Amino acid sequence: MSDRQIRNLMKDGVLPSAKGKGGHSLDYCRRAYIAYLRAMSKRPSEAETDPEFVDLDQERAGLVKAQRIAQELKNEIMEGRYIPTDFGRDVLAKVLNQVTGILNALPLTIKRKHPQLEQRIIDSVSAEIVKHSNEAAKLDEFIDQAIDDVINESEGKV
Repeated sequence: MSDRQIRNLMKDGVLPSAKGKGGHSLDYCRRAYIAYLRAMSKRPSEAETDPEFVDLDQERAGLVKAQRIAQELKNEIMEGRYIPTDFGRDVLAKVLNQVTGILNALPLTIKRKHPQLEQRIIDSVSAEIVKHSNEAAKLDEFIDQAIDDVINESEGKV
């Protein structure tokens, strides 16, 4: 141990400052230094906490893990067990557009099958269809909550 390191340890409060002519108690300094080394071994090194420090083994392990997860997701997509949320939103939007088209044709179908119905009844049916179509168009706002609900329900069954 160099004089400089001892001065640094004294400055950091690890070792006590010299008191009087006799200097330091060797046993006390030894115990303080051993306690310091033990404390240092329990916390991450400065190199690991340094943002510029890169642990290549840790980085490789993280990369391999990310690649494994990505491949598992691709496999689940290919097997039809997983659908990305954005893809699900697009599919639901197309389905809702088809349903809206079918519902919008209902008043004319009803009028053809039942010509005796008054126009106000047909208008009332049309208004209800428009109202509920608008509600259905807003369902994409609730898809995240619906996904969470489905996940929670499926976890409860396991």
